[in-house]
Amino acid sequence: MTYVNGKSVIAIGVILPVLGIASILSRFRARVARKAAVGLDDWLCLAALVLEIGCGITIIIGASGHAIGYHSNPQDVSNFYESHQRTQIFLEKCEFAFNILIIPALGLVKVSILLFYQRIFRGRTFKIISWTLIGIASTWAVAFLLVTIFDCRGNFEANWGSVRDLRAECIDTFEQLLALSISDVITDVCILTLPIPLVWRLQMPHHRKFAVLAIFMLGAFSVAAGITRMVIFISIFAPSQHNVKDPTVLGVPSTDDLGVVSIILFWAMIEIGVAVIAACLPTLRPLFQGFSPESIINSLRSAISLRSLRSDQSLPGPDVELGRSLSTTSDRPLKEFQNGCGLVIETKRNKYEV
Repeated sequence: MTYVNGKSVIAIGVILPVLGIASILSRFRARVARKAAVGLDDWLCLAALVLEIGCGITIIIGASGHAIGYHSNPQDVSNFYESHQRTQIFLEKCEFAFNILIIPALGLVKVSILLFYQRIFRGRTFKIISWTLIGIASTWAVAFLLVTIFDCRGNFEANWGSVRDLRAECIDTFEQLLALSISDVITDVCILTLPIPLVWRLQMPHHRKFAVLAIFMLGAFSVAAGITRMVIFISIFAPSQHNVKDPTVLGVPSTDDLGVVSIILFWAMIEIGVAVIAACLPTLRPLFQGFSPESIINSLRSAISLRSLRSDQSLPGPDVELGRSLSTTSDRPLKEFQNGCGLVIETKRNKYEV
């Protein structure tokens, strides 16, 4: 795994937080420019950025200390389970701090995205689903954070002791991290796919639907990083269950503690870094002036309104008009409001602001 080295670790530890800061600043600037209220989703994303910066600082410190992005001395591998080498202890301290930071950061991003969805979509069913996912994401973050902090029953020094110390004093930390990564991916997939059926019911050409969905699917890059991290944990777990001789993790011997942990932290940093950026991109009009939900909808206003005027009655199904509500038989104008997300679209069952 030559791409995970001291230089690449420092690079992502600097670049991703810087891009996150730029994204958050643009997000708040967009709110101010549109005279829109800053919502809870914005503040949660800002809090996630602060924790992401902490993660970046942690891996930079680890790389500077020749721990993260490096490999264990082959001479120490034979004494892997008993080792109390200074570099290994330093690595485990960095890993412990990193995990305490990244778990709430991921939870904050998940909740922030769901609250952003609530700015856009309306409807009883959607409200139930979104609040359920918010509860799950919040519980997920709190539960795994507490387990990470107290996994050694209050004996914190055991977290950065030898492997034997971990097994003697702590719960199975590997199974805990495996459960964390799997549940992380599952919740991310649920959140990522939530808007798909809502957008797909809109009455617009398929290529326009794909364009709108593409804005919401930006988080797929973060999910991909989470899946990579999950695969790494599974690749560690599978050989231990099947007594594979000389198992490796993406080309790194499983006994190379520095190398394996470096890979895990590398992809975890990518996941939280991309997640913060992806959570902000749909709100960044300056970066998407020619390809944003607002521009897509506004470009269709004339065509769809003309099509609506040609019909005496609305067709059955989830028909959509811009500027007119289909939820009643009256021709009352559909209220438009700018809250940092865009134009409201109201259907027979739901109201969308895209």
